[in-house]
Amino acid sequence: MKKRFLTVLITACTLAMTAGCSAIGNEEEITIDMNEDTEPEVEATTDDESSEDQAEATQETSASGTATATAEDITSMDGDWYGILHASAKEERGQPDDFGGIKCIVYDISFEGDTLKVSGLLENEKLGAYSDAVHELKLTDSTEFQYRGGVDGPEPMERSKFESEIKEMLDSELGFNIEIENGAVKSVAFCS
Repeated sequence: MKKRFLTVLITACTLAMTAGCSAIGNEEEITIDMNEDTEPEVEATTDDESSEDQAEATQETSASGTATATAEDITSMDGDWYGILHASAKEERGQPDDFGGIKCIVYDISFEGDTLKVSGLLENEKLGAYSDAVHELKLTDSTEFQYRGGVDGPEPMERSKFESEIKEMLDSELGFNIEIENGAVKSVAFCS
């Protein structure tokens, strides 16, 4: 019985090493460009690319930088804008986080008629843009208010419930998402 067990164990280890060694030729090299004035840029390259191509790509990435949007600009930039509800860390917004990204912190949210006011640093990953301001965003009758998290998908909320709950969540470190479409807020959500 011991002999069978050892044979199976040795065979399994040999197969694991063989599979691991065959994957070595397919490694990716990660290049991270940390520049104080821009978001960290991460670029993955395979061993097949020459070091000359790699250096050229890194220079292009560094030179391009990160777009900075004003509060007025984000209403003209359709897409999702993200931040973290963390009012007590207001002064840390824009600083590098533990993973090399930028701390996008939302520290205040208020509603005034058909306007949603969001104070803090928001990021649009798709556009590679950031905006640190008091954002005055237009709400419409079709704006959706949601809680996102769990397995059941987004949970819709009435605006009045969302307004009261979001005030209690300002230091919760939950995610905050605004979807802009055609210059207005399509949906706004806090996310776990």
